[in-house]
Amino acid sequence: MLRPKRSRWPLASAVLLLLAAAAVYQGILLRAKLEIGGAEPQPAVTGRVQNLHQRAMQQYCTGLVRTPRNTWLVGRLEDAHDITPQPEGSVQLDTLVYGGKRAAQAPPEDWGTPWNAWHRKPEQTTYVSRLAEDGIFHEVARLNGTGCLLATPDGSTLYLLTDLERPQASEAKPALEQTAVLRSDDQGQSWQWLESGWLPQVNWQAWSMRPQFHGDREVWAWRDFEFGEEQAAPTQGSPSGLFYSPDLGRTVESVAASAPLLKTLDDLRGKAPADADWGDINGRHGRIRAHVVQYGPDQAVLWISQTFMYGPPGGPHLDTSISVSTRAELRRSAGRWDMALPEHMEGFAVTELQANSAGRTIAVLQRDGQPLPRVAEWNSTGRTWVDYGPLPSPFHPLASSSGLRDFRVGDKVLLANTMSSYQVPRWLSPVRDSSISANAVFYSSDWGASWHKLAIDGYLGVLGFEPSTGRVHWAQGNWYNSRDLQIHSYDLEPGGKP
Repeated sequence: MLRPKRSRWPLASAVLLLLAAAAVYQGILLRAKLEIGGAEPQPAVTGRVQNLHQRAMQQYCTGLVRTPRNTWLVGRLEDAHDITPQPEGSVQLDTLVYGGKRAAQAPPEDWGTPWNAWHRKPEQTTYVSRLAEDGIFHEVARLNGTGCLLATPDGSTLYLLTDLERPQASEAKPALEQTAVLRSDDQGQSWQWLESGWLPQVNWQAWSMRPQFHGDREVWAWRDFEFGEEQAAPTQGSPSGLFYSPDLGRTVESVAASAPLLKTLDDLRGKAPADADWGDINGRHGRIRAHVVQYGPDQAVLWISQTFMYGPPGGPHLDTSISVSTRAELRRSAGRWDMALPEHMEGFAVTELQANSAGRTIAVLQRDGQPLPRVAEWNSTGRTWVDYGPLPSPFHPLASSSGLRDFRVGDKVLLANTMSSYQVPRWLSPVRDSSISANAVFYSSDWGASWHKLAIDGYLGVLGFEPSTGRVHWAQGNWYNSRDLQIHSYDLEPGGKP
């Protein structure tokens, strides 16, 4: 009796399914790594630069700033690459500080050693350009150094926070350590060096300050603690580290702490195993992030987050976090800000926090034990966070970790520039741990519940964002890998028009 032949279809089907799954898996990794695809909502051209150096982006203090009066573009690159002549009418800002000739700085005796040659700070050139009616960004100022452009909300005043060391003080003038700050009140046509500094109590490195405006004249700034600083956490009546100016820095108020604001490493050791390795990265207060938001003429809130890291004894990494966030309400009375008693909340750090024009406070929270930061909104009535979901990842739906290069809160949309990492399964990399990294730009129209990827380079691709209109400005690659002279934009608001 003849037996029927066994069908090979189930085996073939299994092989085809396996091959299809492998193709989908590889496709996800390739699309993420190569930044393939992305939405292009209502594309438009913002303007055109005259040379690529004007839009040379770096990881800080570069990009586009739009004010009610003008649109500004700041680029920066190393002097070794700078072969463009300075156009007529562009102000050489160094001369305002050094009187026509930059002060010569004697190199240390061991300048020629390999260590100093490797670690010395590279010279930078900063370009400040303004968009004219002809649609072209024209250079208005140039700086031999790092410069961060800051504009008041109404656009009437510009500040350039630089790394230029001030000239040596004379005996008649007391020394002031803060690096140079320049100001323009005529839309970049002329600049003046603020010899008395600008918020010098906050940071001697002017370019590293991150002041926040409320209205057109009020300014807040937080004084970062130096790494390893051994001062005690702010106690009742002592300076909190928060500064306020009602008049663009002409007068500055140091806000006093109402109670201890910071936890110390000793306060939190007991929450980790007794043999935990804390390394030396935590210092006394861990990693500190501070955010302040003013909601009205007499109401503001300060958020301070601290993150402490530990690992197993003898382990290669400090991979476990213990976080505490402190919230303190501020009220203005009799011309001064008073701080209410702070509230300490454990288990999460506020890595980003911004409020839009409607007063909605959106934050990115890193909760202890969770790989993905989450987007949440502060509910002032219930005094709790409303969780909307995790940060997006280009590796989705594969499990991955994500961090932020940039995060912006608009009136109707959120913008997130992420850097993500996918851990390759052990069976694919049996010899050693391997991971794949990728950058991407996403936007959300529902406060972080869902995200859409944009066709923008995830690394240095975003030049600027307008919170009120939801328009993001970007460039096609950076100056060294793209010859495109145009600055582009997308309109992210639903139903928006270019």
